[in-house]
Amino acid sequence: MSDEQNTDAPEWPPASRPPTSVDSGTERPTPGGWTKGTLGLATIALMGWTVASIALTNVWTQGGHGEIEPPRVGMVDVQEIMETLELQFTSLVTKPNVSDADRDAAYELVKQSAPRIETLLATIQRDCACLLLTRASVVAGSAVTDYTPQIKVALGLDRVDIATLKTQVRESMSLHLPAPVKP
Repeated sequence: MSDEQNTDAPEWPPASRPPTSVDSGTERPTPGGWTKGTLGLATIALMGWTVASIALTNVWTQGGHGEIEPPRVGMVDVQEIMETLELQFTSLVTKPNVSDADRDAAYELVKQSAPRIETLLATIQRDCACLLLTRASVVAGSAVTDYTPQIKVALGLDRVDIATLKTQVRESMSLHLPAPVKP
């Protein structure tokens, strides 16, 4: 020990015997000054404060009526929207005599779609004050509002004829395939 240190303070843990979990009648404080009793009391106080906070939060959010309002849930068929966008892209880049302008338009469609969809989903979720789920995650529920048509309108997909697009893509893809070889 150096001369500058205080030698009056007791050494922790005591050098004479190692600390044990059970003491002979007296509690020894930890280096921070806590004893088993005060740690237990602090734990109980913290648990009581947590329970009281949860109870008060429930009273405040439910207006003190004790009735729990079911959460509002909406759904969006993201898969349908993405498949429609994919068909649009494929039809643009596979049509006969595709130009560079057509390719640029197709890539621009892809580049702008994801941010627009994210913005639309955030707007719908804010406006409906609900939890939005994908249609694939909704097993049942007639109280679930489908917001897919709103997103399709905002993206201009409500005017897309999917059957016609599929036919166009199928035909343009068959034009690019080599003739089958006969054995």
